Amino acid sequence: MKSRFLFYYLVGICVLTGCATGVKEIALPWVYEESDQYIKLFDVLDYQGKDEGTAIPDWVHQYNYIDTKAIENLAAYYDSYAFVGINSGLNFNALMLWALSWTAYQDFNLLVLERVQARLEGFLNESSVSPLYPDYEYGAFFEKAIKAVVDAQYNEAFQDGLFWQLKRYYLNDGVTVDYEIYEFLTLNIINKKVLQEKITNIFDTLEPFSVPLTVRQAAKVSMAKEHFFDNF
Repeated sequence: MKSRFLFYYLVGICVLTGCATGVKEIALPWVYEESDQYIKLFDVLDYQGKDEGTAIPDWVHQYNYIDTKAIENLAAYYDSYAFVGINSGLNFNALMLWALSWTAYQDFNLLVLERVQARLEGFLNESSVSPLYPDYEYGAFFEKAIKAVVDAQYNEAFQDGLFWQLKRYYLNDGVTVDYEIYEFLTLNIINKKVLQEKITNIFDTLEPFSVPLTVRQAAKVSMAKEHFFDNF
């Protein structure tokens, strides 16, 4: 479990990302219930450029109404991986300072780290007796891989968007206001082939394990490495 604590220590409270299966069509901000009723999750009350009549960017629409990976379905990013850095709160000026100080050079590794950890854990959800303990299933490989990913340099990554919005969230009835909050987003891009080669190299050149992998753990690692970029 200590590898999970390592991850949360590194990420802290400043960066969160979404990572799920991509969908090509833009959905609406509603949840479909078995009762055939749509329940609204949120409204965007204000956003960057609204006063000037500027539309919300396509990548923000994808993020808001589907997920981060849906951004990669846009023509501009079809050969890239998209990562969104997020910070939210009520202090607009403080959030703006965070956004303006964000750089892909310094902060991109944390976004990669979260998706890599989620991908490794994803392999265990259906096949393992203890999916919540990846350091047990993968042995020393898991902790070393996580540390190597966060220590790596991703000089090819670049920031391609910065955006803020004010959201109003609703309770499960879709009517009662829950809270309002500012959300600042940074869009970060890296070529798919470049990132795949970098992560593959990280996995293949880890330092020797002090405790050798068991046959079961070695099999898990081999499977994860072979299929790692399937729906990454």
